[in-house]
Amino acid sequence: MLTIRPTEVHPESTERDEDVFLRVAATEQRVALVRGLAGDIAARAEFDMDRIEDLRLAVEEACAVLIEQSVPGAVLDCRFRIAPDRIGLRLRSATDNAAGPDRDTFGWHVLETLSDSVRLMVDPPTVESAASTLELELGVRRRPLHGQDGRPTADEFDPARVSESSTVVDAMAARAVGGDDERENPITERIENAPSGANGTVVPAPMAGSEQ
Repeated sequence: MLTIRPTEVHPESTERDEDVFLRVAATEQRVALVRGLAGDIAARAEFDMDRIEDLRLAVEEACAVLIEQSVPGAVLDCRFRIAPDRIGLRLRSATDNAAGPDRDTFGWHVLETLSDSVRLMVDPPTVESAASTLELELGVRRRPLHGQDGRPTADEFDPARVSESSTVVDAMAARAVGGDDERENPITERIENAPSGANGTVVPAPMAGSEQ
């Protein structure tokens, strides 16, 4: 189920915030749908390609967190809030884990690295539902392409930002190849210990037995 409706006028803009609602089954097969919608919303909001990919990856990890904690047969309620300079996502699902998910994980590190804000809440069971409600909110701001003088902003080509995001993306790819436990993945270990190049990007070391 997909619903779109306007919310309120932003106090610093004449543009109206807009909410996009999506309800899907809390299963891995539906993550691509939520991720694809996030990318489409960001593209229409004129986010640059890096921020679009940041949002897509953050949404993927956020969905994975909730799906892992959801009770069988649960649904995933998604609300995208589109503001003039920011896209927020609120995810909700039923869970039987009152303590919430572990935040000392690679997936949570991805969320905090790629998002400008992350918040997690667990609401206790109610009269209507015996399960708790797990709610996760994240926000990604649109990076301005240029400053008021027409020149690139200081953050636009921040080598540290590029290096950190690239490392996260590469590590996620390595995890997909080597399994769920990145600590036992030699590819991820090489990425984490790789030296930095002159432009701030990560230079992975060659694997044993490969040609130099």
